[in-house]
Amino acid sequence: VVVGASVAGALVACVGAENTEVAVLARESSVVTTSAALGGTDLATGVAAVLEARGINASPADVTKVIREAASAIPRRPRTTTLATDGGAVDITSDDVAEPVAAHTAAIHALLRQTLSDTPAGLVDDIIGEGILLTGGGAKLDGLATQLSIQLGIPVRLAAEPQWCGVRGAALAAESLDVMKRNFVYIR
Repeated sequence: VVVGASVAGALVACVGAENTEVAVLARESSVVTTSAALGGTDLATGVAAVLEARGINASPADVTKVIREAASAIPRRPRTTTLATDGGAVDITSDDVAEPVAAHTAAIHALLRQTLSDTPAGLVDDIIGEGILLTGGGAKLDGLATQLSIQLGIPVRLAAEPQWCGVRGAALAAESLDVMKRNFVYIR
């Protein structure tokens, strides 16, 4: 997200493995930040519980496969994957894991809503115009951006290669370290 002359504010949400971090950025600084212990690990725990209730002893790789191939944040979007078990192949559908996915999506929605309610009105107007950017590996959940956009009434888009945004940002910050040091010395 580049906050330029025509856009004063932007909202970025990073859905990570353990946490979801949300920031409203304006003029090269954070105006509002929110964080919650809510991430892909919580979704994986919920999906694993569903599989266990069906008598499937799923490995972490199996749970990841189900999330990647069958789970969808959009209700009733038909998706299926097949797991190999001791008893043979078992199909897992998006309906099978709909409950933990819906809970996960609702929690992210609530966090974004809270952040927007804490954001100054002028910046909310910019965010409504520009939309919300999702980053982090957890943002790759099928249909998450679409479902959040429907629920919030604001465009939500997925960053290109969202799982690498943090690494790319850190690399850019490292490249700009001399400039940052000069700015901090100047502020003092």
